[in-house]
Amino acid sequence: DYDSVADDLSLMRINAPNNNLATQLNNYINDQHHQQPQHQLHHESQQQQQQQQAQYSNQAAGAGAGAAAAAAADAAPDMQNIALDYLQTVIQCLNQNPGQFDTIAPRFINIFDGMESNHYVLSIAMEDIFEESIKNPNFRYMGAKLYNLLHMFNPSKDSLFHTLLKCKLDFHQDEIKNYMQSNQQGKVRETALFLAELYMQLRGDDTRLYLIAENIVYSLKQLLEHVVAENVRCICLTLKLAGYDLSTDCPEEMKEIIASLERINAENPGKYPLASNVISLQKNNWGRKAPGSEGLGEGESSKPAEPPRQSDDPVFYGPDGREITAEECEFLTNGASGANGGSTDNDDDNDLDDLDPEMDEETERDYKLFLKQANNS
Repeated sequence: DYDSVADDLSLMRINAPNNNLATQLNNYINDQHHQQPQHQLHHESQQQQQQQQAQYSNQAAGAGAGAAAAAAADAAPDMQNIALDYLQTVIQCLNQNPGQFDTIAPRFINIFDGMESNHYVLSIAMEDIFEESIKNPNFRYMGAKLYNLLHMFNPSKDSLFHTLLKCKLDFHQDEIKNYMQSNQQGKVRETALFLAELYMQLRGDDTRLYLIAENIVYSLKQLLEHVVAENVRCICLTLKLAGYDLSTDCPEEMKEIIASLERINAENPGKYPLASNVISLQKNNWGRKAPGSEGLGEGESSKPAEPPRQSDDPVFYGPDGREITAEECEFLTNGASGANGGSTDNDDDNDLDDLDPEMDEETERDYKLFLKQANNS
C-alpha cells in the first residue's frame, strides 16, 4: 500500500544516500511485480484465452457467411442455365405437339418466375423464341404465346421485356432495307407474320400495341415496293389476321397499304385473288361492319368512329379459339357441309373451288385428300 511504499523509500534515502532515487524506485517496483499472487496471473491467462476464443468464433462466423454467399452466387448461374435449357425443351416439344401448350405453361411460369429482371436470361429467351418463330412458321403462334407469358411477369411500360422488345424491333426495322436488297425478303415476310401474331397476343397495352403495329406497317410498305406473289401473300395474310387493329393504331399507313393493294389488283386482274379478298374484307370493316359504316372509305370522318373491337355483329372463333372473320367462318361451314354432302365428282369440283388461292401446296394436297376421304365415307 501507499504507506508501506513511503516507508521503504525513506529507508532507501537513509541507507543509500549516494544512490540515484529513480534507480532505487524502479528496482522496488520490479521486485513488487515479481511478487504478485499466482491467482492474478491465472486470471490474466484466462482473459487472453477468452479473447482468442472470441476471435476464432468471429473468424468462423465470417467464413460461414462467406461460404453461404459463395454458394448463392454459384446457384444463380445454375438457375439461369436451367431456365434456358428448359426453354429449348419447350420449343422442341411445341414444335412437335402444339397442343401441349396448356400443360407446359404452368411449369414454364414457375421456372421463369423471378427472371423478369434478369437481363441475361430474358434477352436470350426472347431472342431464341423470336428466331425460332421466324425460322419455323408452324411455331409462330406458339412463339407469340410464349412471349405473352414472359410479358405477363411484368406488364408495365418500363419493364425489361418492353425495353428488350423495343431494341429488337428497332434493330429489325433498321435492317429491313438491307434484307430487301440482299435477297432476304423471306426474313422480312416471316418477321411481319410473327409480329402480327404477337400483336394480337399482346393487345391491350396501347404503348406496346403501337410499338409492334408501327413495325408491321413499315415492313408491309417495304414489301409493297417489290410486288411478287410471296410478298403479296404475306401482306394479305398479315392484314387478314390483324388488319382491323392495325387500322385503329395506324390509320394513315393502312390507307396507303390498302390503296397499294387496290392498285396492284387493278393492274393484275385475277392474279392475286387473296388481295381481292382482303380489299373486300377491309371495305366490310374487316368483318365487323356496322350499319352505315364504310370502313376507311370516304365520308368516314363525318361519322363517329367505331370503338376498337366493339360491334353488334357476331364474333366467330376458329377451332384454336382465335377470332376469325365472317367470311372465314362461312368458308369453314361450307367446306364441312360440302364434305358431308355427297361423293360425286361435281361435289369434289365444287369443294375445290373453295380452296384458298394462296394456300401452299402441302396444305392444299392434305385438304384434297381430306375431302376425298370424307366423300368416300
